[in-house]
Amino acid sequence: MLEAVQPGQDFDTPYTGPVDEIVAAFGREMDRPLSSAALVFPASAAAGAPWPQGAGIVLLSVPASMTRQELSERLSEAPDSCSVWVSLELPPRGPAQVDDLFRKMTVCLAARVDRIFLPLDAPGAGLMKVMEFPNESGELTPAFAAFRFITQMLDGAESAEELSVQGVRMYLFEKDDESLMVMWSESGRSSLPVYWGEGLRMHDAVGNCRDLPSVEGETAITGLDESPCIVSGIDPRLLRTWRSLRFVTKSIESRVVEQPVEVGIENHFDKEIFGTVRLEFDEELRHLQRRATAAEFRIGPGESWSSGGAFVLKPSISDTLGRIAARAVVRINTNEGSFTLNKALELEMAPADLSLEVTQITAHPGPYRAGGPGEIVVKVAVSNGGSLRAAAGVYAAVEDGPRRRRRVSIPRLEPGEQAEAEFRIHVDPGSLPRRIWLGLREIHGRRFANIYIDQNEIRDVFNR
Repeated sequence: MLEAVQPGQDFDTPYTGPVDEIVAAFGREMDRPLSSAALVFPASAAAGAPWPQGAGIVLLSVPASMTRQELSERLSEAPDSCSVWVSLELPPRGPAQVDDLFRKMTVCLAARVDRIFLPLDAPGAGLMKVMEFPNESGELTPAFAAFRFITQMLDGAESAEELSVQGVRMYLFEKDDESLMVMWSESGRSSLPVYWGEGLRMHDAVGNCRDLPSVEGETAITGLDESPCIVSGIDPRLLRTWRSLRFVTKSIESRVVEQPVEVGIENHFDKEIFGTVRLEFDEELRHLQRRATAAEFRIGPGESWSSGGAFVLKPSISDTLGRIAARAVVRINTNEGSFTLNKALELEMAPADLSLEVTQITAHPGPYRAGGPGEIVVKVAVSNGGSLRAAAGVYAAVEDGPRRRRRVSIPRLEPGEQAEAEFRIHVDPGSLPRRIWLGLREIHGRRFANIYIDQNEIRDVFNR
């Protein structure tokens, strides 16, 4: 059973969560009975373990070794029919404990967990060093200060979205018409070039606050590291407009023809906005852009806009790229002034998945029985098992003969389609080649397939 510290008991301020109460405790018997309808079943924190069915409450006990990502995935599997309570085990006291507590509480609140249980007096890991409060030094542990700050900031907040932008993890909460963004760096990145309004403030894990200055309508969220923080003072109109900025194009469909890439944005202001959208690629991808790097827009309140065919990529995309990354830079003008929005965007690109198969080998007698050269006819099939349109070249050569490669081009192969190619290869039956080589190469890609027809198979064809 669980011990529950009632909100306000032993503390100066009630600490409440978005659904019910956030409770710091576990270990002794609960001093008030649970409702008879609230059947409590434990759930394993192990990935893939089944969630109990038919329970009014499911208690998930999370070990300290469980990562933020693992906890997020586990909570996403929880059934909607039950109330989820989470008991968090904490790592040993120190900066890592504070960061771990902040991340996992954020994940729980974003997943709308009903109650969170934390250890008060676990040796070396509890929120208090001793059972008395305040402790011997008269100071809270950093983890308890973080717990108090998180619950005060996010009390009554509704989870809106989880984002990952340029290696920065973000959780958006809405509270009383205010937008609060919990964020931390997962890539070593120390800043994020976004503009969410004037007067942004960054709060660290224990509530220390500093202003984020803006210059000419541009702001960078600076001072980011692996420790979570909360950014407040966000203009919800700017944030929603920034969130709407996206690639309308879902994925790259071909590497062999020009690809239009469409960008979209919505106006969440109550007045018309106008300006320009610019796409910027990293240095190694700049050669892909065929046409304009900027497009102009004018959008009425509550309306949306897309760039149409303003941005086009060249047909020279390597198949080593799993996705194409770009940065959209939007300069917006309103009657309140001008400002710039930046957002990293990505396009998925699945592999073409081409394959090569020999479908038939035959010999033409010709004059070779009279001492002249014979001829082998090899038919092959090229299949596109991927989701992208592709183009390919199929090659054939006698390995120990003249170094002349024969080539058949397949300029267009749609997903799921198959194309055939035929090669006629002269062979001297008195001196059979060691083997015949057949090769496949995707145009604008690096996918190869090789097939060899050995000497014994060539001899069998002539002797049929």
